[in-house]
Amino acid sequence: VAAVCIEDKTFPKQNSFLKNGKQELLSEKDFVAKIIAAREAKNDSSFMIIARIESLIAKLGMEDAVNRANAYEKAGADAIVIHSKEKTPDEVFRFCELWNGDIPIVVIPTSYSGVTTKELIEHKIKMVIYANQTLRTSHIHISKLLEELKKFDNLNQISQEMSSMEDIFKLQQMYGIKKEEENIKNELRKMGYID
Repeated sequence: VAAVCIEDKTFPKQNSFLKNGKQELLSEKDFVAKIIAAREAKNDSSFMIIARIESLIAKLGMEDAVNRANAYEKAGADAIVIHSKEKTPDEVFRFCELWNGDIPIVVIPTSYSGVTTKELIEHKIKMVIYANQTLRTSHIHISKLLEELKKFDNLNQISQEMSSMEDIFKLQQMYGIKKEEENIKNELRKMGYID
């Protein structure tokens, strides 16, 4: 784990895109205290504390977002996420123009998915979080597979593309693990623990 991303919403939080959701933020002071606590708990200077600002989601305005970004950077955040649910990146780009911080800006372009990498770079954005695209892609394919499993009586009739078991073994580095197990067994043999 290279970083933790914490957001300035109250607990329990609701997803930023939930229709009629309750988007309540902690006070700036309380969230600054969380950043300070996280900073003090760090054991590795390369570990990042990313502070996620939900001011634009909660309709608190650009001034609130910029003020929070300044406070969070001063408290020790290593990067700032500015989040928006607008259909274009204009609101996020406006934040990038107004905020003069020294730490990287991170975005989550779920709602403004037409934005290009080039446009993000031009606006000083250093990192992009694709927060739910793999989940949503997996969900649709798993749902289709489950429907086919209910419909057909054998796996040969399934039309969904699947990874091979070999692909899964490679992902898990299974052959490397088996080699390590053999090395351990050889050491135990040398030491007389096994025949």
